Amino acid sequence: MLVGMTTFEDATSWRNQTVLGRPWQDLLFAVGEVVFLISLVPLLFQDDANVPLFTGLATGFMLYAFTLAHVSYRNWITVTLSTITATIWVLVGFGISF
Repeated sequence: MLVGMTTFEDATSWRNQTVLGRPWQDLLFAVGEVVFLISLVPLLFQDDANVPLFTGLATGFMLYAFTLAHVSYRNWITVTLSTITATIWVLVGFGISF
């Protein structure tokens, strides 16, 4: 047992903590997705971006799979951001830019 914790429920209560009304895990994953989006968005505006088709599709579809896992945990902020990130990867893989 941790110091000051008297029951198992006390020791594991961090799992159910929320920040701004959302589970802390949702916010943590959302911050990671924002970092990915910030680094990925410039590729959408480069005409000469050369991302291999397999790389773009594989990354995009794996992110869609991760999104399904986030749906099961009801991490709605992360679901939204992960869907956007996955879609950008698929677009970049097909060589679509704006």
